Amino acid sequence: MTEQTISTRPTLARRAVGWGLSLLVLVVAALALRGRWSDVDSSAGLPGIWWMLVTIPINVVANGVLSDAWRRSVELTGAKLRWWTAADIWSWSQLSRLLGPGATVGARALLARRHGVSVTVGAATSLLEIVWMLSTTPLLILATLPWWLPDAPDSIAWVRWLVVVPVLVLTTLALAPRVVLGATSRFVGLIPFLGERGARMSAAVDALEISGTDARLLLRRYLLNIGLRLAGFLAIFVGMVGTDVSRELLLRAVGGFALGRFIGALALFAPGGIGPREGVTAAVLGPEMGGAAALVLVAVNRLLEFIAEIVFIGMAKAAVRRER
Repeated sequence: MTEQTISTRPTLARRAVGWGLSLLVLVVAALALRGRWSDVDSSAGLPGIWWMLVTIPINVVANGVLSDAWRRSVELTGAKLRWWTAADIWSWSQLSRLLGPGATVGARALLARRHGVSVTVGAATSLLEIVWMLSTTPLLILATLPWWLPDAPDSIAWVRWLVVVPVLVLTTLALAPRVVLGATSRFVGLIPFLGERGARMSAAVDALEISGTDARLLLRRYLLNIGLRLAGFLAIFVGMVGTDVSRELLLRAVGGFALGRFIGALALFAPGGIGPREGVTAAVLGPEMGGAAALVLVAVNRLLEFIAEIVFIGMAKAAVRRER
């Protein structure tokens, strides 16, 4: 079996099921919020054009940060990619997530192969990107728990102390990255449906030569990415509810943003997390800003993120052509 057997093409049936489940989650969220459609605050309308124009470049920069983090991960394997070449690979592979779960990992691996990066290494570094990102959002989720879950019974108040867990994971990533990478390697090797591919990816993860300095550099980029995504989301949010938004509602929005992204990443059936991410964020914000406004907020945010991806693809493609 060769490296070319790593597949990036979910079957048509799996794509249909994934999109069907994503749409179902959105419908359920809309139905759950229907009782609050008439409760939308009068100030929560569509965000102004200037707020949206601010959000697009913020997300473009975030795409560049993630692309550079992936490029640096690839360099840990000994491979070298020019900045804009890596950006071109990264940006095109991002679109493949709409095909189905896991498509981005395989697409990035195959696109990178054209530039001398082995398929296994390309896939392994993409999996590591997911690990880094899933290690950062729980911080925001747990830190803002009292605001997005204010009516939680005292019996589960202890949950907020779980913030210690992501702090420990991030600290370990920064100081002893081999510990986390070793755990990731073992996990990938145990995934049944990956078979021999999982073993090769596990071996590639084991082969990564990463120091604490490298890990901290990557961690700063992933934290910056989350910060930029949050800034873009809050720009739309403030554009809808007004600049006099209360501290409590602002922190609720932060928690809803983080929880939605986390659940969206874990919802493996959903292409690009579409549906679960929006549904969870809308469910968190709906009781305060109204169901209709919450759904408009998450829809506009997703649309502007997609536009930013298209802009970044165009920038990367134009830069690669100039370099040739």
